[in-house]
Amino acid sequence: MQYSPDIRIIRVMCTGRIDPFMILDAFLCGVDGVLILGCKDGECHYVTGNMEAKNKIDMTSRLLRIIGIDQNRIYFGQLSSAEGTRFVELAENFTRRIKEIGVLGTEIKEDKEELKFRLEAVKAAVEGEKLRWVIGKKTEFMGIGNKYGETFTRHEMDRLLDGLLMDEVAVREIELLLQERSLSVKQISERLKIPSNRVLRYIAGLRRKGVVGLERVDGSSPLYGLQE
Repeated sequence: MQYSPDIRIIRVMCTGRIDPFMILDAFLCGVDGVLILGCKDGECHYVTGNMEAKNKIDMTSRLLRIIGIDQNRIYFGQLSSAEGTRFVELAENFTRRIKEIGVLGTEIKEDKEELKFRLEAVKAAVEGEKLRWVIGKKTEFMGIGNKYGETFTRHEMDRLLDGLLMDEVAVREIELLLQERSLSVKQISERLKIPSNRVLRYIAGLRRKGVVGLERVDGSSPLYGLQE
């Protein structure tokens, strides 16, 4: 099989074993796109592996969109082990697409440090318990429902997920900023370009968890920092 030399292949036993943090690690290492190919629906030896992979990749794609990265840098395709020609076709099409999009970070028009900052925030988010729990329950909520018997349509689930992901990324960005030095709500708001009332809500939540505390007051501005 002949395919682009730009592609680096990593084999896993099942796409369901691919964790979102692995995709973020790849981007942090400088790759411009991640192509994930798995078996067709109904052919998974682990029964639900490819369904789990779809949910994880969908969430990761949404997170990239939130930080301004083109969602097309991730693609999930399906094929059987006998479809060598199909593999080459998918690989070549994906390579062509990535070349059209450009080098990672082109779309946000920021320097490499800002790109790294945003990707690290997303990586911290996908490593957290909250997003792991939500993505693990997504299929269940849309099929069986929650413990109250309430089921969600795809549209409702997508809307809930987008709001949750946006909040989680912002919280992780705040934590990364406060690792460097104490900041006021106004300073965080200006740095992240999000409204002060949202920042205050996130800070309040982090204080309740004991993650963030009041360091000191500078004039009339409370400065917050991470707790040891």
